[in-house]
Amino acid sequence: MLKIFLVSTYYQFVIFARIKEALFFSIVFPLFLFILFCSIWGGVGDTEYITFLLSGVICMTVSSEGMFAIANVIKQYYSNNFIKVIRNLPYNITVHILSLCLSRLIVLFSVLILLILCSFYLFHVKISFELILLYLSGIVLGLTIFTFFGLCISFSSNTGGGRGAISFIYYIMLFLSNALFSIGKVNPVLNIISHIFPLTPLTAYMRGEYTQLPVILIWLAGLIIIFNIIYSKKQIKR
Repeated sequence: MLKIFLVSTYYQFVIFARIKEALFFSIVFPLFLFILFCSIWGGVGDTEYITFLLSGVICMTVSSEGMFAIANVIKQYYSNNFIKVIRNLPYNITVHILSLCLSRLIVLFSVLILLILCSFYLFHVKISFELILLYLSGIVLGLTIFTFFGLCISFSSNTGGGRGAISFIYYIMLFLSNALFSIGKVNPVLNIISHIFPLTPLTAYMRGEYTQLPVILIWLAGLIIIFNIIYSKKQIKR
């Protein structure tokens, strides 16, 4: 079973690597955004801003991967009846979905390594081992949360695969969160509104606010429960 899982993960990664659009938005765009913003508002040796932006770019990429690259893909399996093909494969459907998730984790870990290298070689900022561990845990938690968040949105939508609804909520969430800009400091009202999305506590956690961990776990448990309710209702209707 382990061999099948690893082989499936490898093929998921190969499929990803052959899609130019996916490569751009998952790897190239986060790096470009990080280097651009650090060059304009940061600078060489500006540890505070560079670590602030690095965590924000990671959160942005994690939420995008979870909602678009996993949740939306799973919904497309159901919308296109491709799920029937997967169920006829000589291994459990869970293996296929977990291999998809692991392939995205590999991508996210790769992006993290590239961002850390950019921080060090371009801006002379060394990321501590403690921060790296924090980023790694945030990536795993964040990918899980935003996968279920995306699944809840897409399975609740009656329009196609729900990509339009996911995109709408994703960009509002990204704008309101403090991932790339400190919106909360500019407008307290927007700061309050931003807490209706899971990206805000995840961003705070990855910036060292460990008190946000219980909030993240509550989000995770709540989203899993909500998705199971939505999925069960969809199955009953069928």
